[in-house]
Amino acid sequence: AYKQECIKNDLRMKKNLSDDEIKKNKENITKSKKMFLDIVKGKEKNV
Repeated sequence: AYKQECIKNDLRMKKNLSDDEIKKNKENITKSKKMFLDIVKGKEKNV
């Protein structure tokens, strides 16, 4: 029973972490896309 509790808590921790990580990843992806678009726009201006 104790082991099951540990596993449950571990899964809960992972779930909480993954939710935060998903949020961070989404923010990072958005930033990366913006940076990429800025670079592309910058290259177009330079050409």
